[in-house]
Amino acid sequence: MPTFLRYTLPLDAMEGTTWGRQLFWGYDKNPFLNAWLTELAVFLGGKSGWLIYAFGQLCVIACFWAVYQLGKKMLSPLYALIAVLLLETMSNYNIDAIDFNDNTLLLAFWALIIYFFYKALQSQKIKNWVAVGVFSGLAMMAKYFIVMLFIPMALFLIINPIARQSFKQRGLYLASLIFIFIILPHALWLSTHHFITLTYAFARTQHPANWVMHIKYPLHFTLSYLGASIPPLMLFFALKIGCHTKTSNLVERKILPPFQWQFLIYLGVAPFLCVILLSFLTGMALHVGWGQPLLSLGGLVLLARVQPAVTQKQWKRFLAIFYSVFFALLIGYAISLMNAGDSASANYPGPIIANQLTQQWHDRYHTTLTYVVGPRFDAGAVSFYSTDRPAVYMDADPLSSFWIDEKTLSKKGALFLWLGSLHDEPADWARRFPHLIDPQTLFIPWMRDKKTKPLQLSIAFLSPQDRLKIVNHDRPKK
Repeated sequence: MPTFLRYTLPLDAMEGTTWGRQLFWGYDKNPFLNAWLTELAVFLGGKSGWLIYAFGQLCVIACFWAVYQLGKKMLSPLYALIAVLLLETMSNYNIDAIDFNDNTLLLAFWALIIYFFYKALQSQKIKNWVAVGVFSGLAMMAKYFIVMLFIPMALFLIINPIARQSFKQRGLYLASLIFIFIILPHALWLSTHHFITLTYAFARTQHPANWVMHIKYPLHFTLSYLGASIPPLMLFFALKIGCHTKTSNLVERKILPPFQWQFLIYLGVAPFLCVILLSFLTGMALHVGWGQPLLSLGGLVLLARVQPAVTQKQWKRFLAIFYSVFFALLIGYAISLMNAGDSASANYPGPIIANQLTQQWHDRYHTTLTYVVGPRFDAGAVSFYSTDRPAVYMDADPLSSFWIDEKTLSKKGALFLWLGSLHDEPADWARRFPHLIDPQTLFIPWMRDKKTKPLQLSIAFLSPQDRLKIVNHDRPKK
């Protein structure tokens, strides 16, 4: 669906294409997994981006599969299916998952870790512990936020007497070794790159010293997810209507043993509480997108607690309401994009800008565009949609774009761009790149809504050294 509704990739996915062009063990915002998978999607699926969107949906499917399998081990298969359908009506698992990024990846790994952790604790089979180690390592290489799941897992291992038996088995230690093996290259990379990813992660949580933030951040985070929970809660209560009837119940109620109840609480509820408590105690800023996988067991917890009777009539009504909500969300998403104008990246004229600027470069220098310099999203869009796929020098920042060698860039030449007029050029560019020439401002209409104020984009050229004789205009003064 987004392949046909969006003219340009979402911001995070676009950022992934920029990183993925350079295969390193880490990047300025995240470890490597998101970038590598995005580049794989581009390599296999091309510039339409359909496979990037598909990867996001595969993450959702993996999450649903793991939740369903876990649900079947504790409750009836129908309850397990209902738990998955409840999740599908949350924006975390539908609209938000359109943008393939680190949070979307965690949807899959979060649920897979929980499922195989449960199986490992129950059976102590090596294959299940191997799965725990592999998915835990990959999750860590998607986003450090997975630590919020590791903490309750560790507590459960220590506190629950059945889980505590794992310390006497080799599986837990094998899983730990696999985890360390997977994250070790990234850890070594961090030590040689100023711990840039960790620095970014901590910087995102900083805030002004004010006690109010200890209340504001966790409260806003909690209210955001309470709001996102309204559709599944409404759907769940549809099952309660008429549940007093004793005829033709499709499910058999089960009394969960203490181990299963504790597992659901520790792995399904405690991670959310850990995030809220951490923010409350430290005043740490919380971004709503971080919590995308936190409620993955929410449906199972709710169903395990209530276990409503489900008759044939109730089940049909439930499905009718589910499909109504599901398609309403899809229609609402489509309409919102069509009417968003310049407020949505979906209507950003990325392919038009890339083709126009690439053609200007070719007409001027008769050589490949090797570098583009500018804001992450705008320069990233030029790189992704350009036939030359130039490397992106994000914001001309050598720390975040550590793969760029400015000497090579000066030799090969580069296209510089920034939003706004010529007077909005970043202050240090004139000093760092004194040979920029022919600055100009372009006005490019947004897609769909031509009445919206055009996008104002300014550009300048750094000529390749072997093409200086072809074009050599003086740089006008501002």
